[in-house]
Amino acid sequence: MLNKNLIKKVQRDKDRESKAQENSEESKYELSQEQLQQLMIIVPEEGMNVEVLQTKYLIIDWEVCTEDSRKYWKIIKVGNHTDVYQIFEDMLKNFDRDDLVKLWSLVHERFNSTEPTKDKERELWVELKRLFEPDDNDTL
Repeated sequence: MLNKNLIKKVQRDKDRESKAQENSEESKYELSQEQLQQLMIIVPEEGMNVEVLQTKYLIIDWEVCTEDSRKYWKIIKVGNHTDVYQIFEDMLKNFDRDDLVKLWSLVHERFNSTEPTKDKERELWVELKRLFEPDDNDTL
């Protein structure tokens, strides 16, 4: 019975499509190819990271890197995709909640038994701890 209903629904949909095609051919207003292309242009919003919308790579590790006198965080994602950040606020702009939770779990796991030794390690630890374990006595 389910198959019969499904077949009837498919036939009705085909009939509707053929009627719609007949109506569209008779339509007085048709868009030119140029007008259709203009309608399909995607304009990214300012500050929007288009790549993030296209593909989501999960964070699997992180490390602190030094290049000359410049220190930064290297975020390693699945498929050996990496992002680098010097400023924590830049990281926040590009991360969603899942990314932050995963990074916090990796940082927390690493420093659960040891103390961060490098400045960038300590900075990441402090910033994430403020986000996930806020302290009322902490003065910002």
